[in-house]
Amino acid sequence: METRRATAAEFVNFNLSAAALAEEPRHLQLARNFLGTKETSGKRDNPVIMQFYADVGHDYVEHDEVAWCAAFLGAMFERCGVRSTRALNARSYLKWGEAVDPEFGRPGDVAIFTRGKNTWQGHVAFVLRVADKFVEVLGGNQNNSVSIARYPRERLLGIRRVGKYSVKASGLKFGDRGRRVEALQQQLTDLGYAVGHVDGTFGSRTREAQLAFEADNDLQTDGIASEADMGVMEKAKKREISEARKNATLTSLAGRSTIANAAVHNISAGSILSGAGVVGILGEFSGTLGVVGDALQIVKGFVADNGFLIGAAVIGVGAWIAWQAWKSGDARVQGERAGRIM
Repeated sequence: METRRATAAEFVNFNLSAAALAEEPRHLQLARNFLGTKETSGKRDNPVIMQFYADVGHDYVEHDEVAWCAAFLGAMFERCGVRSTRALNARSYLKWGEAVDPEFGRPGDVAIFTRGKNTWQGHVAFVLRVADKFVEVLGGNQNNSVSIARYPRERLLGIRRVGKYSVKASGLKFGDRGRRVEALQQQLTDLGYAVGHVDGTFGSRTREAQLAFEADNDLQTDGIASEADMGVMEKAKKREISEARKNATLTSLAGRSTIANAAVHNISAGSILSGAGVVGILGEFSGTLGVVGDALQIVKGFVADNGFLIGAAVIGVGAWIAWQAWKSGDARVQGERAGRIM
C-alpha cells in the first residue's frame, strides 16, 4: 500500500465537525495551521521550515532539504509548552511519552514508521486515525510538505502519547521579550552558555542555552526559565565543557548525530563525484585510464561522449555537494564544542 495524501472529501469524513476539531489536542490544532507548507525549490530555503529546526535546538541546519518530519512535530510540541525529544531522528520518539496500543490510537498521538532499509531511518507524524490497514497522519516532510497522508499498518513501529512531559506553570519562554529576558541572557552568558546576542529576545539560541543549563543542573529540561531555575543560577558555578566536547570532530559525532552522519556521507559522495570528473577528463585527453572502478569508467565514457565542459560540470557539482555538507557538518561540530547542543 503506497503512502499518499488524503483527498479533501476524505479529510472531511475523518474529521466530522468543527466541534470535533476543537476537541483535538492543542499541538494538533496548531499543526493544522501549517498544512501546505512546502520546501522552497532552488537555493532558497523556506524560513518557516528553518524555524522548525531552530525550535527544537538545531538552528545550525542550513537547508530545508535536511529531513524535517521530527523537527516539525517537535516544534509543534515546543510551541505548546510540551517537551519534545528535540532530536531530528524520527525514531527518537519510540522512547518518548507513553506507549499506546495502536488499536487505541487517537488524534494527536505520535506515530513512528519505518523508512528505507536502514534501521535508523524513520518517519514520525501526528495520528489522525488508525484503520485496519493504514494509519492516517498529519506530518511534515511528507512529499516535501506538511500534509495529510496514509501509511500502511505494517510500517508502523509504535504509537506514543504525551505523558509526563509537562511544562512548568510559569517562567520566561521562547518568544518572550524584555528586560527580564535580557537579564536571563546575561546570567547564562556569564555561566558559559552561549545565547548569541544579549538583546532581550528569547529566541532559539537562548532556549538552547536554557536547555543546556537545565540538563547540566538536573532540572526539568523544557527550555522555560522558571523562578526555581533562576534561583539555581544565582548559586551556579561557571560551566566547564568536557574535553570530549571541546575536541569533537565530524567523524566522532557521526555515530550519534543525524546531521554529522549525513555530512560525512555527502562529503564523501561529493568528493568521489569530483574525483570521477577529474579522472574522466584526464582519460579523455590521455586516451588511457588504467584500472579503475566501474563508476569511474562510466564517468570517463560519459565525458568522452560529451566533452570537456561536461567533465568540468561534474567536478563542480561534486565540489558543491561536498562544500555544502562540510558547512552543515562544521556548524554541528561548533555547536557541540560550544556546548550549545545537548
